Amino acid sequence: MSRAARLVRKFHRAMGLPARERRDTALRRTLLSEEASEAADALDTGDLEAVAKELADVVVVAYGGAIELGIDLDRAIRLVMASNMTKLPNGAPVLRADGKVTKGPNYSPPDMSSCVPAVWEYAQFEGE
Repeated sequence: MSRAARLVRKFHRAMGLPARERRDTALRRTLLSEEASEAADALDTGDLEAVAKELADVVVVAYGGAIELGIDLDRAIRLVMASNMTKLPNGAPVLRADGKVTKGPNYSPPDMSSCVPAVWEYAQFEGE
């Protein structure tokens, strides 16, 4: 487990927040949206300290969501990064006009099944 994951888990325990139990996903959705918006606003200011704080908040909320849902976010990140590296056909990235790296012909999506608990299905959050 990464240091970031351990710190967020410690925060969840200290605040009495859940881990691997049913939660209102609407709250997590709101938190992610708010933090992403605050990070975008900070980028507009050019204040790197504010940007650092807001990006860290995005990561904390993402790890918190993963903890609540029982997702191994560290593993998920490793799998996504390995997949991202398949976007390098012939060693050069395929870039969109705005500079975003896009999926090239060798792109291989990550198999995220090893990051989520086998018995923990998203359906548990729907209309029980």
